[in-house]
Amino acid sequence: MDRTAFKALASETRVEILKHLDGTQKTVSDLARDMEMNKATMFQHLEQLVDAGLVKKDSEEDRATTVKGGPLDAPVAGPPKKWVYYRLTGKGKNLMHPEKVKIAIMLAMTVVSCLVLLAIYGMMLSNGPAQPGALKEFDTSAPEIVSWSVDEVGPSTKSVAVRIEIADNATGKVVSGTDPDSIVVRWGVGSSSTAIDPDILSWQTIPANVTTGEVRAVIPEYGWANYGAKYLYISVEMKDLRSNSATYIHHKRINVAGAADLSVTQTGITFRDASDSSHAMMIVVVNNFGSLNASNVTVAMYLDNPDPAGTGKSIGLVPIERNVVTSIPVNGSASVSFTVSRSKLANGFIYVMVDPDNTVTETGKDNNVARVTVPTNYTKNVKPPAGAEKSMGAPGFELVAALGAIVVVSMVISRRRNRD
Repeated sequence: MDRTAFKALASETRVEILKHLDGTQKTVSDLARDMEMNKATMFQHLEQLVDAGLVKKDSEEDRATTVKGGPLDAPVAGPPKKWVYYRLTGKGKNLMHPEKVKIAIMLAMTVVSCLVLLAIYGMMLSNGPAQPGALKEFDTSAPEIVSWSVDEVGPSTKSVAVRIEIADNATGKVVSGTDPDSIVVRWGVGSSSTAIDPDILSWQTIPANVTTGEVRAVIPEYGWANYGAKYLYISVEMKDLRSNSATYIHHKRINVAGAADLSVTQTGITFRDASDSSHAMMIVVVNNFGSLNASNVTVAMYLDNPDPAGTGKSIGLVPIERNVVTSIPVNGSASVSFTVSRSKLANGFIYVMVDPDNTVTETGKDNNVARVTVPTNYTKNVKPPAGAEKSMGAPGFELVAALGAIVVVSMVISRRRNRD
């Protein structure tokens, strides 16, 4: 409804005209007679309804008489009709019968809903065989690895047993089951604990024994002594019966005989409150992944990276704190604590380095430095407790008191001189 239509319907007379034209067509004279109104006034009302698009007149073609010369002849236009007829437009009909519009909308929505349901049903059928009863939601996720179990690898290691616990799936959907013929296990050797493909010894495929929820494989005997401090890569490609697939990679560090392997990480460093509110306590856990115990291990803290090149030896920066761990056993760990001024933690991070002087023989030095993020509550000095402020009041009070004392003494001396 536009403004013109609303204006046209503001008159009860024009609303009555619409009612008289509902389902029929009439001339001005017919309407004037039915409503006992002057023809000129009726004509003005009809013209307003025509302008509003609620009523229309017969066109010249509609007003022409249709005639035939004979029963088999095509109809031809005859003389125009004598009278002009008015009838409701589609807009006018919808206004008079809104319930028909609602029914049409409901029918259209029903048709659209049926089409959507049919489309969803078709997609479900395309994902698998038809299921009796209610529609099922099928598995769309790949099998997952729950846990890895890999033997230790070192110079004296023969074969390496690999056990992988798998699950398909944990989504609660219709389980398709793992396809045992599509599981591929491979291994290789690389220099990084985060890379995807091995850069030292390329992938080697080995047989896999697949049972319900488990994959077992054995890596054959190899010259592991030649790859000390490197990483064994294990790749498992899995696929279920619905062709949902995924590949997972596991890294295992290869040990070397006759050497320690020290490591420090951010997750192994914690902060605590110190007895002095201007300081914080740091507890650092140092691990030894090597095959020999490590003794008298120095642990130092720096404001900047002490070993940007990753050589395992400090470039000569002066540590802000330093401590010594007496002994760290093979595949064990030891902790050391530091008390650090909070002002030195204000940057929000600090570096911790193990063996900065490079006095401990190790299989690798790539894990001797950790950049630690300092919790925000340890980056600022703690506000002194209530009542710890100076009892004399605001800063500078001592200076004011001294000046006052000088003035008083001067006045006393001046009075004594005046008496003398």
